[in-house]
This record gives sequence, C-alpha cells and structure tokens, in this order.
Amino acid sequence: MIERFQTTGKGSTLAQLSSYNGGVGGHRVKDTLCRCSPAFLESLLPAQGDATLAVFLHVGTNDVTEECSLNNRQLADYLALLRNLRFVLPQAKIYATGLFFRMTIFDDSTAAIEASNQDIIKVVESINATLPASQAVTFLPAPDIDMNCMMPDGVHLNSKGYAEWSSHLLHACSHHVVV
Repeated sequence: MIERFQTTGKGSTLAQLSSYNGGVGGHRVKDTLCRCSPAFLESLLPAQGDATLAVFLHVGTNDVTEECSLNNRQLADYLALLRNLRFVLPQAKIYATGLFFRMTIFDDSTAAIEASNQDIIKVVESINATLPASQAVTFLPAPDIDMNCMMPDGVHLNSKGYAEWSSHLLHACSHHVVV
C-alpha cells in the first residue's frame, strides 16, 4: 500500500504496475487499520490468489512527533494491521517499510524516526515468531534518499525521490506482483 506513487511518483516504474493504494495523505496507523479490515482486503484479491503478490506497508510517519516515536497503541495497531494482511494473504510476500526522515515538521526527526523504525522491526519480529518461515514478514529499511529529492514541504518525495524509492522496492520483490 503505497501513497503518492499515483500522483507525484506516477512516472516511476512501480506506479505503472497494477496496484492498490491504501493510503490517503495525513492518515495515521489507526486510520489505515480501520480501512484495511480482513473483509475489505479479501475484496482486493486477484482471481489467481495471493501467491504472487507483494504488499508494501508504509505507515507511521504521520504518527511521529518531535517529542516521541510511535507509541505502544500505534505499534499495537501496526501489529494488528500486519496480522490482518497475513490472515487474508497467507502466501503473499509482505514488506513493512522503514519510515523516511522529515525535514519541515521539526528540525531533527532523526531520533524519533530511528526509534520508530527500531520499534517496527520489533513488531515484525513479534509477528514472525508466530508464523512459519514461509509466511515471514520482511522489514525493508527506507533507502537513503538525498534530501534534494524532497518536495518543498520537506515531507514528501519529489518525482526523482519516488523513482529512487520505486527502484528500491522493486529490487526487493522482483518476482512478485505489487499490491
């Protein structure tokens, strides 16, 4: 579920593939959890099933503040979202992507973003402890993207940034259909 690949990143390779965009700008982890119920996710399944699907979950940036990283409630919702995805898509390859640094919401997001990414890794490890290896969720760190690839808002990537991120994501799942 990747937001903005269909707008700013529309020229990227990833945007050209058949995909479902589960994001809406400004939404948070709990909003995405509410939107992605098992019944709704089932409605997105292709006729051939989920064995060839790759799902990217990129959510949480809007929950991070200068003062704190993702909190326990947000991390519990993130885990519930991964569980919903895994329940409905038992054979799909699921990637939980790392959060990007932000430039304008606060001057130094490094500590809060790094802590959030470490917490997301722990959530992924937690769900993986309950799954067979063939169903493990993969944490995919955000690529190091030059801050010149940011839009003037300092939050979103520009078209060059989306092209770089697209390449990073597609490299990770070159043998799956992207959702």
